Amino acid sequence: TNGSTLTATDVKVTGGQFGVIIEDAGGLLDKCEIRGISDDGLIIRVGSNPTIRNCTIASCGYRGIYVYHAAKPTLERCEVSQTGDAGIAVASQSAPAILSCWVHETQGVGIRVERGCRGSIEGCRIENTASPGTVIEEGASVTVIETGDGVHASRVGINAIEGATQQDEDRVE
Repeated sequence: TNGSTLTATDVKVTGGQFGVIIEDAGGLLDKCEIRGISDDGLIIRVGSNPTIRNCTIASCGYRGIYVYHAAKPTLERCEVSQTGDAGIAVASQSAPAILSCWVHETQGVGIRVERGCRGSIEGCRIENTASPGTVIEEGASVTVIETGDGVHASRVGINAIEGATQQDEDRVE
C-alpha cells in the first residue's frame, strides 16, 4: 500500500478472508498461487498498477480478481477458477490489460467490466462460467481481441513457465 512496490515470486496464499490486497501500489506477482479464500482472492485498487503474471487464483468464495478504484493492472497468463461469483470483475474507472488468461468453472460470468471502465481483453479463454462468459456494460470502453488458436490455454497460471519450456510435439512434427 501507499506507493510501495512489491515483488513476489513463487508465493502461495491459502485460507483467509482475502488472499492478496494491492492498494495504491505497483510491482510484480509472478508464479503465485492464491487458494481457498472465503471472499475475493486478489484485490487491486486505488490506482494500483502491478503486473500479475503466471498466477493461479482458485476456490474463492466471491470473485477471483477484483479490480476497482482506478486501478490499472496487467493480468498476464493467469488462471482463475472455482469462484463463487465472477472470475475477474472490473469496476470504478479501472483500466486493466487482461492478456492470455484462462477463466473457468465460475459461478458468475468469466469477466465483468462495469460502465466507466477502460482497458483490454486479449487472447483469453473463458469456459464453464455463467452466461455470457464476458460482460462489458454499456458505457465501458474495452478493446477485445480474440486469438482463437488455443495455444496459450495450456500455458497459464503457476504451470505456465514449465509448459513454456517444452516443445509442442504436434507442431514440431
